[in-house]
Amino acid sequence: MAKPDDPWSEQLEPVIRYLNTAVAIPRDPLATDAGCRFWLSDRGHAAAAVTPYRELLVDVRTALRASATAAPDQRRDQGVPGLRTLAASCQAGLEFEVGSRGLTWALAAPPGARQYLAEVLTVVAYASVTGAWQRVRICPGDGCGLAFVDTTRAAGRTWCSMARCGNRAKQARWR
Repeated sequence: MAKPDDPWSEQLEPVIRYLNTAVAIPRDPLATDAGCRFWLSDRGHAAAAVTPYRELLVDVRTALRASATAAPDQRRDQGVPGLRTLAASCQAGLEFEVGSRGLTWALAAPPGARQYLAEVLTVVAYASVTGAWQRVRICPGDGCGLAFVDTTRAAGRTWCSMARCGNRAKQARWR
């Protein structure tokens, strides 16, 4: 649940939902063209031509999940490795520059998978610059893998939910 003084939980929510498609139950919505088309249209991105971009959606998701799994101090130093390469692979006209005035970006993509990816990567780029990306985590719980935003003051949250994964891990350690 987002805290009122934590705007990043809300702004990162679409990215978190995208990352969590990898562990969706009963199946990954990006695994098939039909599932991908439905998933994108449900987010307001009409996707007539999904096939050429479905693999790209999965590749970008995999790269972002790998970055979110890295230690927070490593992400502080490196940001999201290959973010510009990922943005270029979208072929969405996404350009961003980090300068003394913060992050500036331009987006020129038709609606669909490429525009969706460009929007996700823009949020990730901005979160990287502001340090909010360091608070995106992947739950290490057995069979879990959910992405979440750590909203704790000390940025020390490990589990997606203490009631779900944290409690299981603590019980297993105690036994």
